[in-house]
Amino acid sequence: MKKIFVVLVSTLLITSCNGGEKDSENEDITVSFPEVNDTVECPITFEGEARGPWYFEASFPVKLEDKSGKLIAQTIAEAQEDWMTEEFVPFEGEFENVTFEGDSVMIFENANPSGLEENADEITFSVKIENCINN
Repeated sequence: MKKIFVVLVSTLLITSCNGGEKDSENEDITVSFPEVNDTVECPITFEGEARGPWYFEASFPVKLEDKSGKLIAQTIAEAQEDWMTEEFVPFEGEFENVTFEGDSVMIFENANPSGLEENADEITFSVKIENCINN
């Protein structure tokens, strides 16, 4: 009984520590700014690096959604170097004309020109948006 309790408590602690968030990093993409749970202000910029296959024609989509999944804004991440490689390529981008403040989710999606679900990949994490209403 004591072992079951320890396992249950450990599982709950691990789950609550990351808040159910995906990390801002996986084997194919690393977001260096913003970081998970950062507060961001307009204009909302982002940067990082992704492996070449994440791009199509040197870009991939990035979205902002509110916590209920409603789209706030969308843009593209643009490669800053030659993207025709298997190696990591730096990217950057910016959301313009955001008129939302509060908790949101930033979603980085790999470029998937085939549209096939098995080729889709994404990372998501929370950010808090401030100072965007009157911009």
